[in-house]
Amino acid sequence: MAYGIETTNKSGKTLIDQNSRQVQIVKSGSLVPGAIGVYNSTYNSGRVGPTAAGVVLPGNRATSLVFAKPRRVSGSTATANHFAIHFGNCNIVWTCTTAAALGTNYIYASYSKSNPVLPGLTSSYLPVAVSNTTVNDQPTVDTVGGLVGAYGNWASGSSAATNSIQDIETTSTSGVYKLILSNTWTTSSRPGVGSVARTIERDIVFFIRVQAYAYNSAWTLDYKLGFLSDKAEETAGYGFEVYKSTGQLAFSSNRENFQIESITSGNAAPIASSSTGNFSSTRPFFGVEVDSPSSWADYWVLTTAAGSSGAFINGGLPRAAGFSNGYYFSTPGYSSYDNGTGSQLFSGGSSSKSTSSAHGIAMSPVLNARWNNAPAINAYAKVSDTWAPEAPSSLIIGKFI
Repeated sequence: MAYGIETTNKSGKTLIDQNSRQVQIVKSGSLVPGAIGVYNSTYNSGRVGPTAAGVVLPGNRATSLVFAKPRRVSGSTATANHFAIHFGNCNIVWTCTTAAALGTNYIYASYSKSNPVLPGLTSSYLPVAVSNTTVNDQPTVDTVGGLVGAYGNWASGSSAATNSIQDIETTSTSGVYKLILSNTWTTSSRPGVGSVARTIERDIVFFIRVQAYAYNSAWTLDYKLGFLSDKAEETAGYGFEVYKSTGQLAFSSNRENFQIESITSGNAAPIASSSTGNFSSTRPFFGVEVDSPSSWADYWVLTTAAGSSGAFINGGLPRAAGFSNGYYFSTPGYSSYDNGTGSQLFSGGSSSKSTSSAHGIAMSPVLNARWNNAPAINAYAKVSDTWAPEAPSSLIIGKFI
């Protein structure tokens, strides 16, 4: 290392150097997970929960990190809670409110967003739905890095063929933001009032659960969204910071960091249904008990599995069901993970911890949709089919420090 600061431990391993990268949390909040599936049976009458609302990711799903954990907001009853995640998308558009000024690299604009969609899950025999609104929209965060012009739109009149958002600031006018761009305005064809930028597609994360189960007024779900970053975000004026020669942040003692306690791998995909229409009594499940159960409320998971992990059609019942890979939290004082409840349709009870005083975090299937119908082959016969991957998942747990 030719410049900067380097710190090594007694084993000679580097702890901090110019290439250190840290987790940057840019969005956080809490919500009650909702349902994306539809139940159609008298057995499940009255169990339909709220439709799942989504949160716009600060980047795309390939680069964004999603952390989550259930949090008790009232009462003292020990219990187990579960959730799974699905990704959807929406379109965000910026509209110019003041004509772009020649020689500047910014523009004033208003923000609008389309209704979110959940692609790839809708079918005639297994209908799903999500909320038409998102929560925790943050216009100063949600489109940073997005292209607003590329051979057209806001590229016209700029110093390069593409134009992207570098930063977004609030203004004294409600609903109007100052967008700092990658290029300057150089010609008379620059955007005028009402000019619309290139549409920015953004991914959305939906936190889901089995209909009305698991969450009540005593529990909510906390989430943190971010990515690995070398961008400075703190202005505290104290602490310890290391910068690269380019001026980018390499390390900051003020930055909130995720300290991983364990990484466990296993298969949480649902097992194919039997000829009776019930699922195997051997539920796919793996979990871990944390090192410090007394501080159970501080543990998060870094989500690593999203979307559908299985779909099953049984023509004999008839019935169709869809599953996700989900996360289960069993707090101290409670013995079970309740993965039988979260999975439903699986026969037998739930998996248990080694002792009720432990805090357990696990992965197992979560039922996301059930429909008492199946596509017909002819007037009498119904389709029977299964789909489930045999791919291992990773359970990553830790604390923010």
